[in-house]
Amino acid sequence: MSLVLAVLYESNWLREDGAKLFFFGACFLAFLVLARWASSRSESSYGPAQMHEHPDIPSTPAPSANEPETFEDDSDEEEPLPPARSVSFTLRTVQFKSFDVEVGPPDRESFCDEVSINLNYRSHVMPWIFTVATPKGMAAKISHGEWESAFLRPEVMIVPRWDHDMIIADLVQRIRTELESVPEEVAEDEVTEAERSS
Repeated sequence: MSLVLAVLYESNWLREDGAKLFFFGACFLAFLVLARWASSRSESSYGPAQMHEHPDIPSTPAPSANEPETFEDDSDEEEPLPPARSVSFTLRTVQFKSFDVEVGPPDRESFCDEVSINLNYRSHVMPWIFTVATPKGMAAKISHGEWESAFLRPEVMIVPRWDHDMIIADLVQRIRTELESVPEEVAEDEVTEAERSS
């Protein structure tokens, strides 16, 4: 606004500084032309029309409309896991802490007891300890104050009711699975440790 007023009311300013104003305008126009020229050169060097061929990447034809599109996984295939070890052992003793294994618990729907299983494994005796319980039996342990809490681990077996054959078979299968999953050298160490503790 002050520039307009200066031009209108002070004509001396325009006469004295006209050359400066013309020079400034010419420099500004030259700068615009130079910027436009530089911009057009950078657009042409990065334009989408430029494509370079890569001889090391094979080109695959696009599937036709009638042909389903398939994808191939070229990543290295993982080596299969080694098969589980085959283990053999014999059952020596099965002992529940509070009742005889052949007779069973007094209440077949409500019990919770520790069972000790001894195996003959690689000419050594190997002990295993589990807890076998029904939901009612575990609840009774907690409600009567014998337990403050319970952690369910691989060593805790929950059953709906007492079934001698099923319980023993499942415990033996659990031991077999554990032994098969242990590498050979670790199994040797476990046998040595079991021998020391017995």
